[in-house]
Amino acid sequence: MNAPRLGLNGLPALAMLVLAPCVSLAQQQPSVPAPPPNGVVLSGGLGVGSLDGLAAQFSLAVPLSGGDLIGRAAGTSEFTIFGTSETSQDIAVLYGRRSSGSKGWVRAAGGLGVAYGVRRGEQLPGACFFGCSYEQERHSTLGLAVQVDAVWAPISSLGLGLSLFGNLNQPGPFGGVTLNLYLGQVR
Repeated sequence: MNAPRLGLNGLPALAMLVLAPCVSLAQQQPSVPAPPPNGVVLSGGLGVGSLDGLAAQFSLAVPLSGGDLIGRAAGTSEFTIFGTSETSQDIAVLYGRRSSGSKGWVRAAGGLGVAYGVRRGEQLPGACFFGCSYEQERHSTLGLAVQVDAVWAPISSLGLGLSLFGNLNQPGPFGGVTLNLYLGQVR
């Protein structure tokens, strides 16, 4: 039995559910005129993904005059004990804009990413006592990578936040939500 996937229609709905509170939070924070950050920010974390399993996301953000240039590696994997797991990952380059407050910020970014992974194919013949075996169908394609970060930074070099990531591609869009640690020139 295939695990339910978050289809093309489900990703925008998920994004709106997550973005609405983030935008509202950013609008409620008082705007503090501050110079743009001048150092890189490294972040990474674990969470849940659209393949009914774990998600991981790591990124390196470099500030530019108008926003952030972000290099990201993200993925999600189906949680199975026996049998063949489905996986989806991407390596992406994104450009994002941030809205800052006194103790944190919200950033939305988009760009291109190479998505790749393994999908479950036809069931292989044999018994299914502890889980059935399936053919592994590998895929790779170019996709639209998106990411939204909401970060609380109690000190200038450390932050904690939520990251919503996704990749819209033809073989199978995927996404996830991770709890991330942010290190570097966070604010």
